Amino acid sequence: MANGSVKHIITLIKKDLLLEIRQQYTFYGVLLYVASTIFVIYLSMGQPEADIWNSLFWVIQLFVCVNAVAKSFLQDSKGRMLYYYSVAGAKDFILSKLAFAALPAGMQ
Repeated sequence: MANGSVKHIITLIKKDLLLEIRQQYTFYGVLLYVASTIFVIYLSMGQPEADIWNSLFWVIQLFVCVNAVAKSFLQDSKGRMLYYYSVAGAKDFILSKLAFAALPAGMQ
């Protein structure tokens, strides 16, 4: 990976971090989604066995992560995405979005 490519990726990750800090309601929305889904499953199933509960919990986490990654791609307008593609390139843009999504929740 070229040095300029790494700079583009880091710059785009910083941009996503700044947007996440400004829009803290998205983080709380994800927490609310996780808590309410787990609560609804608990109410519908009662107290399932540990293996079933563990697998349900991780399936919920998978859907939350997919929604969070999709949100990061959909929050920008088409014009802004075209600008990012022209400045940094599609590969750098996608790698920055994936790297941002892979950051621990506390850092986002």
